[in-house]
Amino acid sequence: MFVKAIEFLSKDYDIEATIIGEVSTREQRNEFLRIKKIITKLKLEKQITLIKNLDNNLIQKYYIRNDYFVLPTNHDPAPYSVLEALSYGCMVLCSSTCGTKNYIKKNLNGLIFDNNNQSSLNSNMLKMIKKKRIFYKKRKKNILYLKDSLSSENFFSFFEKLIKKN
Repeated sequence: MFVKAIEFLSKDYDIEATIIGEVSTREQRNEFLRIKKIITKLKLEKQITLIKNLDNNLIQKYYIRNDYFVLPTNHDPAPYSVLEALSYGCMVLCSSTCGTKNYIKKNLNGLIFDNNNQSSLNSNMLKMIKKKRIFYKKRKKNILYLKDSLSSENFFSFFEKLIKKN
């Protein structure tokens, strides 16, 4: 889906994308090869870079270097990568089934597209590009929101309230 969204956007925008993923199982290898074939078939080799098995301590350079983080997966119940991307100031787009979508506040730090819906993914990626200036103006507000909502003090306060209720 993501590759097709890049194809859609590249008709009107000079766009580059990086796909980073783990390739350690047969299923992951097959998915990697499937994505690579689609990129070649759509002639998007200049727009899309594929990186596999990137060491975790190197991922931050990609968050810093990129404006957007898109996670079109529908099988990852609580991806930490969404929180990482948000913490680096990336605008995040994830699916409606993403377990960490609750940290995304529409028009503050990202958008949510309808799961398995190419049209929704395309239109939301386009919205993010068009609203780039608005997102950047809210970057500081986003970081404050994240510090507040993800702080250990906030977590313990919430946990204490749960215990007191029972």
